[in-house]
Amino acid sequence: MSGIETDVLETFLMRIAASEEVSDSVVEGLRERLTASRIPKPEELAELFANGSGDALA
Repeated sequence: MSGIETDVLETFLMRIAASEEVSDSVVEGLRERLTASRIPKPEELAELFANGSGDALA
């Protein structure tokens, strides 16, 4: 990722982590998926949030 993309991603992850509405495991899962060489599918992100929150409707 280029510099600006990395900065935006890090700011995004810091803000959702600071909100305490998103679990640390979800934040780390997002970090892993969004820094990978391919863009994650929406289903992968939905599954990450559902597993992290325990809410199937997350």
